[in-house]
Amino acid sequence: MRRKDREIKEFSTILEILNRLDYGHLALCDDGKPYGVTLNFGYEVKEGTLLLYFHAAPAGRKLDCLRRNSSTYFFAETDTKFYEGERNGQKYWTMYYSSVAAEGTVEVVEEPEEKFHALKLLMKHFIVDQPFEVPEELLRYTAILKMTVSSVTGKQNPGPSQRA
Repeated sequence: MRRKDREIKEFSTILEILNRLDYGHLALCDDGKPYGVTLNFGYEVKEGTLLLYFHAAPAGRKLDCLRRNSSTYFFAETDTKFYEGERNGQKYWTMYYSSVAAEGTVEVVEEPEEKFHALKLLMKHFIVDQPFEVPEELLRYTAILKMTVSSVTGKQNPGPSQRA
C-alpha cells in the first residue's frame, strides 16, 4: 500500500467498517477477463478466519466463473465524501472514505443448515436481530457463496468528524 498513513492495521476496525456496509463488489475471473458484481453480504469470523457470505441465483455467470476459478477479490467502501479545501493559500481536493479489500476463494454452500446460517448473517445488515423465516423451497432455489478470506486490508481517509 503506497499511502501507509491511510492503512488500517487493526482487524477490529476492519470489522467495524464491514458492519457499516450494505454491499460490496466481488471481482472474478471469466476466462482471463475481469468480471465484477455488486452483492449484499454477511460475514463472520470463525477460528480467526474471516468468512464472507453472498447469495446468488443457482445458475448464471457468477457460478460459471467460480467453477472455473474460485479465486476472488472483494472490495467495498463507505463514508465517502468529496471535500474541497484550502491550505497555505492553495485549493486542494480530496475524498474522505473507509474501505476494505480482501482476497480469498469462494465455494458454493450445499448444506441447508449452513445456507440458513449464512442468510441470517446476510440479513443481519438490514434487520439486525429481528426474527425471519426462510421457506424451505426458497432455501433450495438460492445459492449461497462462502468466501474464505486469506488476506484482508483496510484503508481510510477519514473526514474531520471521523478522526480520533
